[in-house]
Amino acid sequence: MRESLLREEQEIARKYLFNDTWIYVVWGISNFLIWLSLWPMAFMNILPLWIIFIIATINCCLAYLPSHEAQHGNIVKRNSPYFWVNELVGYISVIPLLTGYKLLKETHMLHHKHTNDPNKDPDIGTKSKNFLHSLWVCGVLQRQPNAGYGLQSDFYKKNISTKALQEHFIFFWFHWALLAFLALSGYGLIALSIWWLPRLIGTTYLQITLSFLPHKPMEDKGRYNDTRGWKAYTGTILTQGMEFHIIHHLYPSIPLHKTPSAFRDMRHILEEKNCVLDGGI
Repeated sequence: MRESLLREEQEIARKYLFNDTWIYVVWGISNFLIWLSLWPMAFMNILPLWIIFIIATINCCLAYLPSHEAQHGNIVKRNSPYFWVNELVGYISVIPLLTGYKLLKETHMLHHKHTNDPNKDPDIGTKSKNFLHSLWVCGVLQRQPNAGYGLQSDFYKKNISTKALQEHFIFFWFHWALLAFLALSGYGLIALSIWWLPRLIGTTYLQITLSFLPHKPMEDKGRYNDTRGWKAYTGTILTQGMEFHIIHHLYPSIPLHKTPSAFRDMRHILEEKNCVLDGGI
């Protein structure tokens, strides 16, 4: 019985692997270009700064998932001569979020390997008591100097490549140098409205929606237990499909936009496995 369920599960998953992944090329690059275009529009007063701020915040909320697909090699297969497109999307899409692609990729692989492990899961810092508490944890506590990945710890020194750390720190300090230059040049409000504040809001949204809620209460372990299905009052679009994140952890090569269909096809199997499928926020 157990083996037949697994075979059926794998057959369902096989239908959705590497489907229509060009979507993430368009998504990742166009979202970045829209964000980039906000800078000249702000400098030339083409749009009011408050409108630019709203657009930039949306850009930051949308910036991560194309890179996430690239991290798993889902956009272009690794053995393809066009795999560079996969990596290009991975790098470009997360520029508004101020994190190096290689660091995101390596920490994300650790998250998959050690999901909900309090000592090894890089995302464990988003663990919260409930949704309201997660606003405080992800919006405030995770912004403190000693929060986040703790890149100086022995665990990360052993598991994160030097290249990934160097790449991230170069980008990080370039960002702060650029913000300081803009502030000293009289453009501090523009920098605040396009990059600093939208990134703060966007990463808070992403940590809650992509990290805490799919793994709530972030204590259970095991293939069918560490991730859950859940329902959001805002609907699937505003959660960017994270209600079906359990499918991603079972089969990371299923693209994001195919996880709802895979979830519906696989639901009876997941019920047999006693997975949480209709959790709340």
